[in-house]
Amino acid sequence: MIMWKNYKILVLLILLIGCYTSKAQMFSYDFATIFGSFDFKFPSILADASFVDVGNTDQPKYKNPENVSKFYRAVILALILIASFLINVPFFLKWAKKQKGSDEVLLYNVEGNFTYLTVLLWIERIEEFNGKFLLRERSEVEKFYNVAKKGKTSIKNYKRKIHDILLIKSFGKNIVRTAFARMDIYTKITYLWDIAIYLSIIYAAVCVLSIDYSWTLSVFVGLFVGNIVAAPVWLICHLIFNHSLKSVARNQIKKGDGIGLRIIMAQLYGGFAGVIWKDLYYIQGRSSWTFGGGSSRKGFLRNIPTATYSSAYSRDEEKKDLDFDKN
Repeated sequence: MIMWKNYKILVLLILLIGCYTSKAQMFSYDFATIFGSFDFKFPSILADASFVDVGNTDQPKYKNPENVSKFYRAVILALILIASFLINVPFFLKWAKKQKGSDEVLLYNVEGNFTYLTVLLWIERIEEFNGKFLLRERSEVEKFYNVAKKGKTSIKNYKRKIHDILLIKSFGKNIVRTAFARMDIYTKITYLWDIAIYLSIIYAAVCVLSIDYSWTLSVFVGLFVGNIVAAPVWLICHLIFNHSLKSVARNQIKKGDGIGLRIIMAQLYGGFAGVIWKDLYYIQGRSSWTFGGGSSRKGFLRNIPTATYSSAYSRDEEKKDLDFDKN
């Protein structure tokens, strides 16, 4: 009995998920012996079957039948958003390749070759934008320079780490708001499109629960249950977009162009607050599969896994992966 009480919510979630694939009739039972006095009825819309209440055949089919149509519309909306987003990706890439860029790129990268002097100039531009000195970042960059000098090597060997430290700072205090304001219209639409996929699936989960439960309970449970479907589906769509854009950007930069793509990649990096967006210098494969480098920062990003300094890549592997940028 103690085990049932401790894990009853898990049991409910497992049974609820099973309803999605069930074709049997739905029944309502009084689970008082297991769940106390709570009379739990699964939304029969999930099973695509008629609702049969054992012990009370006069009970309505649904508690809130008006929400059935909301659920169907929510599912259709989610499917449309997913399909249209994936269809849009190649069109966005084609558009992004045509962007010429501007001086904004100087906030996201050094000007010219990657040297200690050009890194300091990059920091100065960011400081001018933020209106404050980046003392901590200057100190970290100086450490890399001293280590490189002592080892009689180039500071280029720390390009990825330095880029990770400074890129997130180029958006100031309000990272997401600043990044969004800098985006072109098409980038803004695609960025919101990306987020809408996740929210639409969560909304569908809330709607299906609202058929037999109150909106308050549906929202509370739906935010949790909906992630079972929303998180993996959204992440797949998001990573397809992210990796496709990163690949195109790297190819353009390798050809000596790609300024516009650098800007777009940086803006989207800021749009996701440096989290769940892999920028140009992200080492793919042995670092965190999901999170981008900016997740090593302070605040609400503090405890999120990072792909900054913990990569298991060897120096040769890292150099090969960043071979697209010769400067």
